[in-house]
Amino acid sequence: MANWGGSPKVTLFEKPNFCGCRLEVYRNLPELGNFDNSVSSAVVHEGDWALYSEIKYSGARLVIKEGQCYATLPGVNNAASSICKM
Repeated sequence: MANWGGSPKVTLFEKPNFCGCRLEVYRNLPELGNFDNSVSSAVVHEGDWALYSEIKYSGARLVIKEGQCYATLPGVNNAASSICKM
């Protein structure tokens, strides 16, 4: 699990329904590294975020909203490669 300090803003999970390994994201990530093409669910703790199917914030986009839990990620399930805060 990555940890850049502070409280989590969004938590990404490798499997649907918040299972498997997780990545806590605190800042924009132009590349998801080991989580590239393996994100399947998310919990948004603070702020609105955009997940992208390609690195450097390109390709298909899914906006995920503050306070929401996403058991699956339509359009970018197992395809997300970058994330940024809206």
